[in-house]
Amino acid sequence: MQTGMDQDRWEKIRQSSELAVTNPEVRARALDDFSRTIAMMAEAMAKHTGRNPDDVAVRAVVGAIFGVIISVTMPWEDYTGERLNADLFRLLDGGLAELENGLWL
Repeated sequence: MQTGMDQDRWEKIRQSSELAVTNPEVRARALDDFSRTIAMMAEAMAKHTGRNPDDVAVRAVVGAIFGVIISVTMPWEDYTGERLNADLFRLLDGGLAELENGLWL
């Protein structure tokens, strides 16, 4: 089982993400893909909870999960070498644990 990403794979993801932020056409496509991914996750969450995918609670939880992912993974340039695998997944796990614990600061 692979527990991290190698530097080459991460670099491809970083370049793709940078392009999505700097190029308007790519950004529009990325936002469209992102929207579809959120909708798919909302469908899965709704099925799991017995709620409607348009339920505000379902959408809020899905949005919060994606918010953790975005806030932890940017800025991309912070993740290189050992820090890539050591910190990224630890931070994602910590951010998702905050959601699970109710976001009490």
